[in-house]
Amino acid sequence: MRLSLKSDKWILPASVPAMSQTLSSADPIVCHCLKVTESTVRDCIDLYGAESVQEVRSGCGAGSGCMACRRRIQCLIDSQRSAAGSSEGG
Repeated sequence: MRLSLKSDKWILPASVPAMSQTLSSADPIVCHCLKVTESTVRDCIDLYGAESVQEVRSGCGAGSGCMACRRRIQCLIDSQRSAAGSSEGG
């Protein structure tokens, strides 16, 4: 499922659950400027199909502050792609 992008904001379909925003020690913060957690970034990638740092930034805000977290976001995107690719090949 892909999201619609309108004026740099994601328009979420009504059938899609909201991204998690819970903070815990088991859920590290990826974007410290906006306090976006790893699970929120992963939700943006998995549930909403974000495929680039820019799409994650538009979807949940991570990476739109000082931009220091962009490498971590890209690593999460790459790991999710690898996990999805290995599960499809099995």
